[in-house]
Amino acid sequence: SVAPTLLVLSGDDLTAEEFRDLAGNDPGWRALRERADVTELELAAANHTFARADWRREVEDATLAWLQRLDG
Repeated sequence: SVAPTLLVLSGDDLTAEEFRDLAGNDPGWRALRERADVTELELAAANHTFARADWRREVEDATLAWLQRLDG
């Protein structure tokens, strides 16, 4: 069983791109990412470290909202 999971990916990021390629081509990863208890957030303009304050704030806000949904 998989615990509820929030997967945060940045768009301007070679590591995230490699993960998306791997996960898109692997049936196990694809099935996992399609589960109802797995939520994905992608910040298309963000880099690997979410270096800008607005990117970090977006991750913080999305994470807080996700946690509140778990609690509700």
